[in-house]
Amino acid sequence: MVGKRADSEWIKSKIVAPAYPPYLAVEKILFKQTNYIDENTSISAHQSINVYGKAKQKYEVRIGSRAVDVRVFVD
Repeated sequence: MVGKRADSEWIKSKIVAPAYPPYLAVEKILFKQTNYIDENTSISAHQSINVYGKAKQKYEVRIGSRAVDVRVFVD
């Protein structure tokens, strides 16, 4: 009984303790790296008129007090 309990505790410790926070785990599953969104996103202030040029990053987020624009560039 002691051996089974010790094995159970070891298994729980491996399952419960993730290598990184859950939001990074999702990013790792989707993009195969934990910093993909950070590396491929630019953030700037929202503009009252949307004028877009050539993209610098794959994702562009513009944030304002009453609006958020998200632009995704598809290859």
